[in-house]
Amino acid sequence: MISNYNWRKGFFSSTYEIYGQMGIAGKLTNKAFSSTAEASWNNHNYRFSTKGFIRQETEIMDMKSMKLIGRIKYGAWGNKATIECKGKIYNWKYGNIFNTKWEITGDKGVEVSSWGGSTKGIFEVNSDNELLPICGLYIHNYMQIITAVVIMCAVMASSSSLFTVFR
Repeated sequence: MISNYNWRKGFFSSTYEIYGQMGIAGKLTNKAFSSTAEASWNNHNYRFSTKGFIRQETEIMDMKSMKLIGRIKYGAWGNKATIECKGKIYNWKYGNIFNTKWEITGDKGVEVSSWGGSTKGIFEVNSDNELLPICGLYIHNYMQIITAVVIMCAVMASSSSLFTVFR
């Protein structure tokens, strides 16, 4: 059965709120200047902890049992990821060049799809793995942060070289 959810966050906010038919279904909060995020989804709490520098990887912890329940590995180009969760492997990827659509595929085909902008969007969930939507939103946010950092570095590098030329 397909379930629909809406998500939104303020432009400068670090918290995504996820709404279903019965009201708020979950939250995802990134800690500022940290490699961790906390999430709640259908009364379950999770922590996402990213480790590594070149080949970053995120561990997913169930906060009730304090057990590692999953792992996210990111593609080299910042547009794909692999989710290992509950003994299964899922693939996350953007669905368009503007990075406003993404989907998670597994054994059953597309299990989660989302579209929207940087402050609001929609999920369509066709999976019995309740963790997938929050993982997808976490990866989407992670990719947006990485893209912003790359753009800032490129701007800073080009402006410093321009400054050197006009000096």
